Amino acid sequence: MNCKYLMPSLVGIAVAALTSSVVAQEKIKLKVATFVSVNSFQVVHGSRVWMDEVTRLTNGRVEFDFYPSEQAGKAAKLMDLMRAGVVDIAEVAPSYVTDKLPLVGVIEMPGLVSDACTGSKALRTMSEPGGAIYEAEFKPLKVKPLTFFLNPPYRLFLANKEITKVEDFSGLKLRVSGGVMALAAEKLGAVPVRMSSPDIYESLSRGTLDGVFFAPSGVKINGYQPLIKYAAVGYSFGTPAVLMSISDKKLASLPKDVQDAMMKAGHLADETYCKFIMNEQSIVEKEFANAGMKVNSFSAAEKKRLDAAIGAIGPDWAKGLDARGKPGTKVLEEFSKKVSVE
Repeated sequence: MNCKYLMPSLVGIAVAALTSSVVAQEKIKLKVATFVSVNSFQVVHGSRVWMDEVTRLTNGRVEFDFYPSEQAGKAAKLMDLMRAGVVDIAEVAPSYVTDKLPLVGVIEMPGLVSDACTGSKALRTMSEPGGAIYEAEFKPLKVKPLTFFLNPPYRLFLANKEITKVEDFSGLKLRVSGGVMALAAEKLGAVPVRMSSPDIYESLSRGTLDGVFFAPSGVKINGYQPLIKYAAVGYSFGTPAVLMSISDKKLASLPKDVQDAMMKAGHLADETYCKFIMNEQSIVEKEFANAGMKVNSFSAAEKKRLDAAIGAIGPDWAKGLDARGKPGTKVLEEFSKKVSVE
């Protein structure tokens, strides 16, 4: 046997193996965009947890370029930018893209979600393959949600007017994140104003907004507190979410172990954020009261009146989606059962 013919093959195999190893260890850098600030609780206790865990699980192979505060695009455009490949991963607020994700608006029903952890688990279950929301919305969009960051129930914060009863809402210009919250404001006699969080401070300072539906922790971290004199608590005005999402095309282009790491990190980030934010809510509300903000809790009688005024939003919302060919009633009933069982 003449060995001189074997040597090139052996060398070729060795080179191929070495090349394969190098390729396997190549860095993967992904662009992540969000509309909230880099210091927000959502980033510190959610987004950053997810990115750090993905990097850890992939032994440093995956790294991220992070674009907070709408640096990559306005909140309402991030879904389109992600689907177009301008950014790889986008944090999307469903209430800003109700034309694309109306069913996720189920979490915004007044009085429905009282605990962010319960809500995030229910939403994840319904937004994974086979779930009603995934099949009707995410699958057609060719998008995969990676995380589910739910805020605690929104409270009402006001610059100059105290609210203790339903009539007090009349004529007030209130910031809403969109969708269901806007319907609630209208039914209470207020004027809903849709805007993303970076625009709120200036609007409050100029008086073009009378108040905001917002999470207490969000008011604190965004620095709105100096402009707020009154808060109305004790009633849930919805539980908006932010979903870190990736296109099916981009996800499929990544190695299987990276895909798995992203999914695993998503569960950790969900749990880390919801536990932190629920605890933070009670702490912040006490801080506000101690700092001089007048924090009123709706009386039992006024809660009933609020229910009477906006309680029909859920069924009406569901029927409207049913008429558009979306499983609104099915999603509302299933989600309601999940959050009550959890």
